[in-house]
Amino acid sequence: MSNENVRDSYDEVAEEYASRMVRELEGKPFDRELLDRFAAIVAGRGVVADVGCGPGHVAQYLKERGVAMCGVDLSPRMVEVARRLQFRRRHDVRSR
Repeated sequence: MSNENVRDSYDEVAEEYASRMVRELEGKPFDRELLDRFAAIVAGRGVVADVGCGPGHVAQYLKERGVAMCGVDLSPRMVEVARRLQFRRRHDVRSR
């Protein structure tokens, strides 16, 4: 599958994907623990990139723990969703 096909596919399902994934971490205590440990190590050491950020829920979780974040995603529509849901202060999320 080409990058264009992947991008177009995620563009088509961006809203639905976000609605299903945005609260994903609530039911994943192990993932939250790993992210908390990661945040404790990297907070204040520079910007961390969430590559393939989707709706930005993981980046937002880390941002709430003091990690400077930016998000990158292949899908422009997913980037729009992430900006709307998570990255309100600046243009912290981009598509290529």
